[in-house]
Amino acid sequence: MSSIASGYSREFRKKISYFPVWQPGDPVTPGMIGRLERGVFYAEGKLETLFPEAPIKRVHITGVPSQAFYTQSSISIAGHAAGSHPVGAKINARVSFSKAGGIVYHGANLELDYIKEMTPLFQFISQRRHQWPAGMVLVTHVESARQFRVLISESASWEVDLSGDANVVGTLQIADTSVSISAVSGSGYQRAGGGPVSLRIYGFKLFGRAPRLLAAGEEVPRDALFDEISPLDPSLDEE
Repeated sequence: MSSIASGYSREFRKKISYFPVWQPGDPVTPGMIGRLERGVFYAEGKLETLFPEAPIKRVHITGVPSQAFYTQSSISIAGHAAGSHPVGAKINARVSFSKAGGIVYHGANLELDYIKEMTPLFQFISQRRHQWPAGMVLVTHVESARQFRVLISESASWEVDLSGDANVVGTLQIADTSVSISAVSGSGYQRAGGGPVSLRIYGFKLFGRAPRLLAAGEEVPRDALFDEISPLDPSLDEE
C-alpha cells in the first residue's frame, strides 16, 4: 500500500497544499512527531514524551472550508446532467478510472486543531537541537473532517457507480451523506468516515542553494532552522 500512499500524498499536496493523513481518518494530533517518507507522514510518538516540559498550547476551531479534488487526467464521469437540479432530485453517475492512481477526494465539515504561539515552542526545540531525533518532524496543524471519502484506483479500468443528491453527485462531493457508492469492475481503494485528513508539518531544515529537510541520521547543525516543510517541495517525491 506504500505506492498508493505516496501517490495520494503527491496529488493531495499538489492540489490542497497540505500534507495528507495516511490513512485518512487515522488519529493524528498537533504535537505528534514522526518521519516523512516520500511525502507521507508516519507518526512515531508525541513531543511531550520527548520533552515533557515543552510549552504546547492547543486550540480548536470550527467552520474550516471543505476540501476536494480529483485527478482530471485519469477519470471520466458519465450518466448525469450538467447544471443545477431541483432540490432533492436524485441521480446516478458512473466514475471510470483510466489508469491506476486516479483519485477522487472530498472532506466536508472541517475543523482545525493547531498549536498556538509556536514561536516559544520552536525556540524551546532549537535550544535542544542536540536532543532532537535527526530526520523527525513535528505536526503543528491538523484538519479533521466530520465526513470524508476517498477513492483511489488500483487498476486501469476501475468503475464506480454513484447515486444521491443531483447537485453533489454532479460535482463529486462524494463525502455528502446522500451519496452511496458501489464498485462495478476493476479494483480500487476506498475509505470513508470522519477524522483527521490534512496536516502542516515543521522540522529542522538546512538553508542553502536548495533548502532541505535533514535526513535521518544527520546531526542537526547549529545553523539549521526549525521551519515549515513545504508540501510542494519536489524533493519529497524523490526515491
